[in-house]
Amino acid sequence: TYTQSNDSASVILTNAAGCDSIVTLDLTINNVETGITQIDAVTLQADAVGAQYQWFDCSTNQAIVGEVNQTFVATSTGDYGVIITENSCSDTSSCITLDVVGVEDVSAGFIDIYPNPTSNLITIQSESVLNNDFKIYDHQGREVMNGKLTGKNTEVSLGKLSRGTYTIQLDGNYKPSVIIKK
Repeated sequence: TYTQSNDSASVILTNAAGCDSIVTLDLTINNVETGITQIDAVTLQADAVGAQYQWFDCSTNQAIVGEVNQTFVATSTGDYGVIITENSCSDTSSCITLDVVGVEDVSAGFIDIYPNPTSNLITIQSESVLNNDFKIYDHQGREVMNGKLTGKNTEVSLGKLSRGTYTIQLDGNYKPSVIIKK
């Protein structure tokens, strides 16, 4: 039995002529982080950072086409999980039930967030007037900032955030967007 703490083992073998040989096994155990965090009523985020993701419907075990990002926003009630691939190893998360009944559908046409990447300010622009709350999450799914969008254009200062990758989520049925702060 090998564990993460013993990554090599050596055995001394003696042949019929009395000569010794040393056989060494070097073993690397790659673990895949399979945790997922529920961000809000309709959003799940894989805990693994920088991996490959494939979200799936647990009731059918079918992949959800195009859902290959760290964050997944459900558009219908169901049980969802993610297959995570890291270092050529894949593993599957547990399933989480999301109930999207009663989630307000806010139609604003397109939402544009720019510039991306940014060093400080982003502009969130819509073709219609927004009156939405927003939350920004770090790569571990922790909320690091929130605020309110009003009008068609809102500038948001990311000055207090350190360099990294962040996810912005608007209330309503908007898919989250990734912001890179350089």
